[in-house]
Amino acid sequence: MDLEFKEKRKRLLLLAAAALVGIGLIAFFMILPLRAKIKAKGIEITQLQTKLANAQRSGQLADEFAEELRATTEKLDTVEQSVAQGDIYRWMVNVLDSFGKPFNLDLGRIEQPLAGDLTMPPKVPYKGATFTVNGTATYYDFGRFLAEFERRYPLIRLQTLELEPASYVEADPTAPGRLTFRMVMVVLVKEAAAAP
Repeated sequence: MDLEFKEKRKRLLLLAAAALVGIGLIAFFMILPLRAKIKAKGIEITQLQTKLANAQRSGQLADEFAEELRATTEKLDTVEQSVAQGDIYRWMVNVLDSFGKPFNLDLGRIEQPLAGDLTMPPKVPYKGATFTVNGTATYYDFGRFLAEFERRYPLIRLQTLELEPASYVEADPTAPGRLTFRMVMVVLVKEAAAAP
């Protein structure tokens, strides 16, 4: 019986060893490759989720940029309406005359403009016209005029300013502190669109 028991035990051990080898082979050839595929798919899913999040963010940024471009274009169109066009001399005379009245400016002479390309940065699709304007005003009124003019007309650049006390002949005894001024201004000019 002892022999029979040993034989059964030996078979049982062989069967257990065969089962373990079978389980090991199944794990090695079937489960481990599937785990590797699952891990690779998990990495691929993470990468695709990252790409999707980046694409969604890019879409949001594109929408934000489009909105910003639209708002900036509207702002540019509004500012561009204040660019001189047509008869530049008449435009400048009208601007200075209407704007200078509340500041008690006596405009003496506005010289014909010198038109040409702009030499100052940045490069813009406009021409420039240089005006020389002479006149008289009180120091206080001229200062207020100049501050308000530069705020209201940002596309007109004061290039040169000369101030001198008004001569005795021009001076009004009731308004002391008058001065004569000479301003050289550069104005952006929008060229007329060419006819098709």
